[in-house]
Amino acid sequence: MSKRLLILSVVCMLPVSLFAVDLIGLRIGPTAMLNYEINPEEVDEDFFANLEIDDFSLGLDARFNLTVFEVNALALIEPKTNDDGDLYGANIKANIGAGISLPLLDIIRLGVFAGPALNFALTPEGIEDDDFPMSEDELFASNLFLRLTADVMLGNISVGGTYILDTNTNLNNILDPGFEPGDVFDSLIGQAGVSVLFELF
Repeated sequence: MSKRLLILSVVCMLPVSLFAVDLIGLRIGPTAMLNYEINPEEVDEDFFANLEIDDFSLGLDARFNLTVFEVNALALIEPKTNDDGDLYGANIKANIGAGISLPLLDIIRLGVFAGPALNFALTPEGIEDDDFPMSEDELFASNLFLRLTADVMLGNISVGGTYILDTNTNLNNILDPGFEPGDVFDSLIGQAGVSVLFELF
């Protein structure tokens, strides 16, 4: 499918989608993401059959939508221990994104989002990271990710996949007059995962 046809399809679906979804919605649930990146063009046929629980990191996925516009946060949580091996907090890797989420036939929901990736440690003393929260300059200079989602809607529960790409670009690059949008898709290598979300309202 050409880029022009893809854009035209999204534009045509947007007006219909505005009337097909609730005005406001919040979904939250657990997520599991692969610990390593994959190339979807080179995945072996038996790839999924060989996966084990140790291949995944666990966390939370939260999505808030206003009609077809959505902001979301996917956070992977890893226990943090002190020198004695006691639980002391958590290391958190989070992707905060904003974009569009389109429902199709009241069964499938497709989304595309972009935003910054954050890494920090949360302990009883607070956040252990001098770079968090980011300053304005740091935010504009940090790499942006692109997140693609596809969910099957089962009443108040949805099950779906996530694919996250590092765009190797930042807001400073995007605001540059010579920026080429196609450069964002130079590489399809990314991180895949699954979320189970529960609709709160």
